[in-house]
Amino acid sequence: MKVQLSLSAIDLPNLNSVVEVKFLGGDEIGVTEVASDTPSPTWSKTFIFDYDDGAFVGLNVDVLGDDGQKIGKEIFDVSSIIGAKGGAEAKQMGNGVIIAHLSEYVETGTFEFQFEGKKLEDAEKWFFNKSDPYFVVETVESGEVYRSETLRDNLNPTWSAGIVALMTLCGGDLDKIFTVTTHDENSQDEDEKMGSFETSVNKMISGAQGSG
Repeated sequence: MKVQLSLSAIDLPNLNSVVEVKFLGGDEIGVTEVASDTPSPTWSKTFIFDYDDGAFVGLNVDVLGDDGQKIGKEIFDVSSIIGAKGGAEAKQMGNGVIIAHLSEYVETGTFEFQFEGKKLEDAEKWFFNKSDPYFVVETVESGEVYRSETLRDNLNPTWSAGIVALMTLCGGDLDKIFTVTTHDENSQDEDEKMGSFETSVNKMISGAQGSG
């Protein structure tokens, strides 16, 4: 069967981090995106690979700072993660925790989407600059599954088109609700939430057809 691996962490010492994943023995599975400005990231990049049920498959998970400096390394056993409650296993990494999530991957296709904002509230209205908005897509089961690019000084943004596997986004259920939240990126402080809404794949498709 195919399985899908996603990764998150809590209380890492670095605000910017990336994960390299390899099979025990050396073959590389892949590398996540750099998670910025958070000690508790949920990386949106996931990894899909074949797994024989019950077999021992070890995963080397290396967490690095964006400067390449090693934050920590842990080894996970795929069968142990699958057998854990909720298909997730956590391991201590220094004073923090690295969490591996595994679920069976069923080919259901992908969902391509694009968002734009109109007259967003200026979260930096007391300063000379306008807001620097980005959005994240989150599900109850997996947390953050997609993060857009940040558009600087823009209250009417049109973000680049995004694409997410339907299995990741909604488990193949096109009526399943997920949340889209817009944030203002702040380099000197915590990012500020600008607004959010709930939707589903079918709602977005219906809305696009209705406006077409």
